[in-house]
Amino acid sequence: MRDKANNLANAISRETFKKLFLLYIVGNFQSGVYGKLRLHKIVYMIERKIEIKPFEFRKYHYGQYSESLDEAQDQLLSMGYLIAIPLRTEFPDRSGNLFELADKGMRTYYSLFIDKINPNLKKKIRETIKRYGYLSEEDLLKVAYKFPEFAVAEFNSVIFSEQLPDFLEIKGLSSDDIEELEISLNPRFINLLNRMDNAFEQYQFDPQKVKKVAGLI
Repeated sequence: MRDKANNLANAISRETFKKLFLLYIVGNFQSGVYGKLRLHKIVYMIERKIEIKPFEFRKYHYGQYSESLDEAQDQLLSMGYLIAIPLRTEFPDRSGNLFELADKGMRTYYSLFIDKINPNLKKKIRETIKRYGYLSEEDLLKVAYKFPEFAVAEFNSVIFSEQLPDFLEIKGLSSDDIEELEISLNPRFINLLNRMDNAFEQYQFDPQKVKKVAGLI
């Protein structure tokens, strides 16, 4: 949750922005993102075109790889905002997972925040996905491996470092809307809610009985 000592009431934290950024990218694919490798390459290609860089990328076995992107993705999966469908089951000729929004209707909601942070950012994301997002994996790798900064990098060296301020300002939205986004993408808060729901279900918690015992009804 936002540090109360910071007076940026109309701003979101860098960790919230990372998740928002990733959700918006996945939501812009027509039928989800086919595989982790594709997701890493597309995010990398987007970061090449923008000044702010949410994720650090290194040169690894299959090209550009970001451990911090994996962490954000795993958090969104555990929080229920993303779903991963095994491609072996749905698509016998492919491997890995298909990543898509759990609620596709949320794409407009994420788009609103991205637009208020930087309209040009939304444009760059859409352009990159349109140009590279639907290439075959072979062609996608050919493009990714030809980038000059990648070609000269040594194995496991940093290609792009994370470049994000602690907070990113959002103009034109209420502090309540911004706080709602901040809370909704806080993994600790969501995990707490999930544990409470599981506990209520396990012990068949009935709020009406609690009120009755407490003399409230």
